[in-house]
Amino acid sequence: MDDPKLSAVLVFFVANYFMTFLIIGLLAALISLINKPKPLTINLVAEAFFSYYLLFTIGINNLVNFVAHVFFGDFSAEFIGWPNSPFQAEVGFARQACRFDLQRSYRLLRSRGAQLQGTFTR
Repeated sequence: MDDPKLSAVLVFFVANYFMTFLIIGLLAALISLINKPKPLTINLVAEAFFSYYLLFTIGINNLVNFVAHVFFGDFSAEFIGWPNSPFQAEVGFARQACRFDLQRSYRLLRSRGAQLQGTFTR
């Protein structure tokens, strides 16, 4: 990796992993829509983008934050300019709780949405 431009791009995407996961989620949604039967409805497109947004931008991002704050707390504290303290673990566990809540809510939404789908189309 002697190319400084490539190194700068990689550092940008790793340091801004929230934006990286957003881009990955958008690309995953587009790829999933390519494989869907045509014509695409607005509900199908919205569900694809929302699902992959939840998965990548919120779900995996919170998992990365959990691992960073719980297992690499000293590095995380130094990276964001905080003193190292037990608060790092607390932030990590809060991120994990948010991820679990999101996962449960999404499953409930999908199961209820399937039950209510006929109600809104009549």
